[in-house]
Amino acid sequence: MCTHQRRTQLLTAIAEWVRRCDQDVLARLGCPFDPFTDRFKAPGERTLRDVFARFVPAILTAAGLGIAHSINKSWDAVHDLYTAANALSTDADEPWNLPIYGGRPVPHSADADPSDPPLMLLEPPEVSQAAQFLTAVSFDELWSVVEARFSALGWTKQEHIEHHRDLQEFYGQAASAGHAVVKAVWA
Repeated sequence: MCTHQRRTQLLTAIAEWVRRCDQDVLARLGCPFDPFTDRFKAPGERTLRDVFARFVPAILTAAGLGIAHSINKSWDAVHDLYTAANALSTDADEPWNLPIYGGRPVPHSADADPSDPPLMLLEPPEVSQAAQFLTAVSFDELWSVVEARFSALGWTKQEHIEHHRDLQEFYGQAASAGHAVVKAVWA
């Protein structure tokens, strides 16, 4: 969970980024299309703040922000879980990097706060690849690789399987809709 200040900075960074997006990116993000202007409409910062204040995936989707999801978790731990797939596979594409840290960095504007999190854009083909990885990978096999280390840190199998299922659902829905995914991960 991020602090109020960090959440405010994140929403400002997202709003600045989305204002600069091309029409094709807004379309891939699932933004609403305005037939009167013949353009996709980017949500403003106020809309983002209002929606995130009542963070419910269905509301975000209805507001034109595509599908949204948040997991309050140490992302490094979830990424470490997926990196365990490297020990189980020889897939050179490394799809285990996609769900958490994968994607293309999106540069901030010159006047952006340098403490804003980096935004990563995962294009629809990569979203589909992430969804396929999350569906195909055996959670139990991943857990067997990391169990001793994670248990020593007090991390439980139950909390990680819940995050895994949430990510499976999120990426599955985004892939089915043909959406791109924009991620901000606070370190």
